Amino acid sequence: MAAKKKAPAKPQHEDVPPPPTYTRPPTNYELIFGESYTPLDRLRIWDEDRFEAYVHEWLYAMKRAGKYGKIVWSPGSGDKGRDVRAYVTDEQGEWDNYQCKHYKNALTPGDAWLELAKLCLYTFQKVFRKPRKYYFVAPFDLGPDLSTLVESPEKFNALLIKEWEKDSKGGIASKLVPLDAALRKSVEEFDFRIVTFKPQREIVEEIEDTEFYKRTFGCGGLVRPPLDPIPDAPAPEEGNYVQALRVAFAEFLGVEAEDATDEVIGGNPALNRFYKVSRECFYKAEQLYRFGRDTFPTSHCFEDLQEQVYVGILAAASSRYDHGFAKAMAVTAEAGKLQLGNHFLVGLKLVEVRDCHGICHQIVNSNDGRLDWAVKPKEAANA
Repeated sequence: MAAKKKAPAKPQHEDVPPPPTYTRPPTNYELIFGESYTPLDRLRIWDEDRFEAYVHEWLYAMKRAGKYGKIVWSPGSGDKGRDVRAYVTDEQGEWDNYQCKHYKNALTPGDAWLELAKLCLYTFQKVFRKPRKYYFVAPFDLGPDLSTLVESPEKFNALLIKEWEKDSKGGIASKLVPLDAALRKSVEEFDFRIVTFKPQREIVEEIEDTEFYKRTFGCGGLVRPPLDPIPDAPAPEEGNYVQALRVAFAEFLGVEAEDATDEVIGGNPALNRFYKVSRECFYKAEQLYRFGRDTFPTSHCFEDLQEQVYVGILAAASSRYDHGFAKAMAVTAEAGKLQLGNHFLVGLKLVEVRDCHGICHQIVNSNDGRLDWAVKPKEAANA
């Protein structure tokens, strides 16, 4: 007799529809590098501890935004249903409770009963004060049944009492305490309008401009602002590299450095074009420096990029040239050819050829001796 086939296992939550199928056509980037993952995709594959830490970090971002005055996280067991507490001012004032439920599906009423029983029990025992709001936070949010209950909170009282009075091993009574008359009356009178949930999309939107979001989900989609107009006359902070260009041009023209005036440079099409492009590229690199500093304040990402460019152009800068103009053209051209794909600013498509050209002028402008455009000794140039 053939063995009887086992029926397939039932899903954990039968009343919850499966997550919607991903149907967006792939972008060209995804066709080459694979499908991209949204923040919602990522947080749904974390483990329980990682998800709870994420909620804690999000609430700290809300504290910095002025919504709360103090955040308390109680990782591990024994938190009495208070994973993360957010106080409006401090522990003596109003507070909101954030209960993390890391399940593989949207939450059902069965996932909520024990947590709501803890809320009723510990406030009844005066272990802690009733929160202003009680939020469920879960990777897939609430299923339809629990969501409907949240919309009709007056139904919670009778349903929770019914669940509490069930005589079953592993039920609420066996995990907490039996429902005696005094506690039952407290549950009957409990105002469940404080119970709600925090949608994951709202959390992601609230942190998308924070450093925490960049660390957690990456920085795709960053766009640099347009370059501000470049002043007609060089600013004081351009002094070193502009003077170095004048000396390089003077070597090319066979004149003294002080004779490489704006009029002389403007009268030579090749010099004039290179001079204007060099200033534009310098300002472009300065903008990238500020953008990197403001977007990634602790990473020193631009300094690392600048060092990589310097190492990449070192051989070209050490070669022999007839005059400084030839050297400047060769070195900046080499900078534009560098393969810097291992740097994350490049990976985020934030670096242009003009930035690498401008970084060369930044290094000259630092006047630290690492790079100069002149090829003739200064004493010979001044002879």
